[in-house]
Amino acid sequence: MMILSWQKAVNEEYRALIKNGTRELKKRNLDGSVARNKARLVAQGFSQIAGSNYHETFSSVVKANIVRMVLAVVIYQQWKFCKIDVKNAFLNGKLFEEVYIRQPLRFEKYARELLERESISNAKPMATPMVCVPTLSSLTGTKLSDRTLYQQVSQDMHSPHDEHWCAIKRILRYVKGTTGFRLKFQPSAITLTGFSDADWASSLEDKKLTFGYYVYFGANLVGWSSKKQTVVSHSTTVAEYRSLANATFELAWFQSLLTEIGVMSTGVPTIWCDNVSVVSLTANPVLHARAKYIEIDLHFVHDRVLRSQLQVNFVPENDQVVDILTKPLSSRSFQSFRD
Repeated sequence: MMILSWQKAVNEEYRALIKNGTRELKKRNLDGSVARNKARLVAQGFSQIAGSNYHETFSSVVKANIVRMVLAVVIYQQWKFCKIDVKNAFLNGKLFEEVYIRQPLRFEKYARELLERESISNAKPMATPMVCVPTLSSLTGTKLSDRTLYQQVSQDMHSPHDEHWCAIKRILRYVKGTTGFRLKFQPSAITLTGFSDADWASSLEDKKLTFGYYVYFGANLVGWSSKKQTVVSHSTTVAEYRSLANATFELAWFQSLLTEIGVMSTGVPTIWCDNVSVVSLTANPVLHARAKYIEIDLHFVHDRVLRSQLQVNFVPENDQVVDILTKPLSSRSFQSFRD
């Protein structure tokens, strides 16, 4: 090791391991085989199989949403931002298992290795990750046997078809053109704003919807989610209101986080929704036939509106930026919302 700074870092780590007794030489038999097997906690949960090599996992790490919010606050307050490192941080807690960790790849490097592995590193990038039509389904196309090729398109892993493989290759070609993209933070107002939307009955197999939301701190995107619901919604109003309730919960969590770190947002947090009926229900939650399946969500949102802790406004569908998380879009709409 020729670089002195790296030599110093390695020596400090080694001395700490010796001092704390966390270094142990594994004994082997004379023939080179391991003397005894020992179970270990491995910080590579994505490579484990439930019930086979683990039963429970827990990782006390910070949420990505907290990191993004703190960065946005730092930019607004114009604070000096420093990164610190606690040497041998794992020694400060009680740990009864050995931990082996492999450094994760940076996204750009990971994306390039993935493209090279699938032999499409020289393919032309795509402007969008998905086509508007036809809708992916396990009911159409030719069924293929090798499921390992379709793990990224997770909804249809139980029955992958050739159309799913085509969809995966398109996603990878889109990723090829976005490896240099970054999430930008800039000084802006300390307001909380959300966008909520749902694609009602979007699944051809079970008619379950996909909902999504964005949360902005000023002009900075700090939180987002896209998820397929586990139940079927009876109407588009029910679907949109369930999505609104999820966005409201996330917005309330961000409010609590800001209060905890001593930052007070200005104005009333606002969520923009493209469904007129949903906007009306937040102000006047009449329990008619369309709303009886969402009574809890109905009162949760309405209570925050009454307390002036939330405002729900209407946004035209053409300006609903969260559509990018719930449905395939045209190249023009997709790039407009993304950029």
